[in-house]
Amino acid sequence: MARINAVFLDLSAIEKQLYGVRCLEAFVRTYEIQHPSVDRLLDHLKSIGEYSFGRWERAGALLALNGRGDPAPSDLIEELPEDLRPDFLRLVDSVVEIGMVDAYAVDSISPLQFLLQAVAILEVHEVPLPALDFESRRRK
Repeated sequence: MARINAVFLDLSAIEKQLYGVRCLEAFVRTYEIQHPSVDRLLDHLKSIGEYSFGRWERAGALLALNGRGDPAPSDLIEELPEDLRPDFLRLVDSVVEIGMVDAYAVDSISPLQFLLQAVAILEVHEVPLPALDFESRRRK
C-alpha cells in the first residue's frame, strides 16, 4: 500500500476525485448494484471540473444519493444486502468527500485520506482496484 500511497500523492485534486469514482464504479459493478440514484451520482462526480465548482457542488446536493449525510433512497437501501450497506454508504461518503473536503479551505491531506478510505473498502471486499492511468493522460 505504501507504493500506491506515493502514486496517489502525485494526483491532482480532480484526478483523486476521478479515481474515487472509479473505485465506486468497481464496487457497484462487482456487487451488481443497479439503481438510478447511483448512476446519477456517478455521472455527477465524473463531471467535476466541467463547470464552476459552485455549480457542481449545488447540483450534487440535489441528488437523491449525495454522500453528504442525507439518507440514501430507501428503495436503494432495501435492495442492498444488509451486510453490504454500511461499507457501500461509507464508500459513497468517502468518494464524495474527496472532491468536497478542501473546496473552501486550504489544501490539506484530507482528499488523500478519503481516497485511501475508498481504496481500503475495496480491498476489504476484494474488489480489484481500478487502473491508475492518469500519468499517460498527462503526457499527451
